[in-house]
Amino acid sequence: MNMREETLIPKIGVITDVRQDTPDIKTFRVVTPDGKKAFDHRPGQCAMLSIPGVGEAMFSITSSPTHTEFMEFSI
Repeated sequence: MNMREETLIPKIGVITDVRQDTPDIKTFRVVTPDGKKAFDHRPGQCAMLSIPGVGEAMFSITSSPTHTEFMEFSI
């Protein structure tokens, strides 16, 4: 399997922290179940986030690509 195909495989994420940034924006810190960053990303990239039984949507990754331990999404 090449790198491109691996990026299309869904990964399970665990929310480890929620920060209230403004009255209507929260930032969610996400890692895989084994406590790692799900994948490497570049500035401006986004990811499809899904909650089974609720829905899914595309969100920008708001953490710096230099953070190697986690990803953050501000929603």
